[in-house]
Amino acid sequence: MASFWLNLGSGLQGDQQLAAAARACRRAVALSPGTAEALSNAGTVAQELGSLDTAARHLKRALAVRPGDAVVWNNLANALTDITEVVARYRRAVRFNSNYREAHSNLLFALNYLPGFDCDALFREYEHWGARHAAAVYPGISSHRNSREPERAASHRLSVCGLSLESDRFQPDRPPRAARPSQFAAFCYAEVTRPDAMTERWRESADASASPLALATTRRRHDPLGRHRHSGLPRRTHGNNRVLICAHKPAPVQMSYATSARQG
Repeated sequence: MASFWLNLGSGLQGDQQLAAAARACRRAVALSPGTAEALSNAGTVAQELGSLDTAARHLKRALAVRPGDAVVWNNLANALTDITEVVARYRRAVRFNSNYREAHSNLLFALNYLPGFDCDALFREYEHWGARHAAAVYPGISSHRNSREPERAASHRLSVCGLSLESDRFQPDRPPRAARPSQFAAFCYAEVTRPDAMTERWRESADASASPLALATTRRRHDPLGRHRHSGLPRRTHGNNRVLICAHKPAPVQMSYATSARQG
């Protein structure tokens, strides 16, 4: 019976029916209080609802049952607010699964805010991430035959970054970009699991792809000056990052920011 409520809660969470998902998860935990998956799901739903103390409590109970679960360590870090504890939990997730790209990405994001962690140390951490998760694609990278004129890729969901990127494009008191002289052309590529009003405003110029390599190939054909945005939970940053696109070197010049992601 607990499995029914567990599956129902997962489905409701996927549909963003969070209040109903929380009720289903609580029912699953009540029926099977020693099941790590039920406790973990209850924790992630509580975290999405903003109940961080409840989320942390469920996730810690899940770890008591399954202490080596890297995904639960990652999600516990997402529910914490003390940056030292956050970093420690992300490191624990990576320690239990060194190939866990999302947790390692989250760790990089958190390290940007860790007091006393200097730029050289941070750069070494980014190099470590690249060696672990991206180096395998480097031999297949071909040289760019682009001109030097800059073109941009952008962010397509409601966020600080998205607002900054669209401010010049959608200001109501100014004519649209197409009606003004322009020094550049914008190519937009988005993979957004939960589109919103901002996503719709960018949709006309957006393209999507099923794999990092295919998307990188499309970007390379357009010769963009790529800006890739990493991502995570709505509370902290933005979800569902495609950081490995950058490893395929789709653009001759690339930049990234806001590194964090949720798993499960």
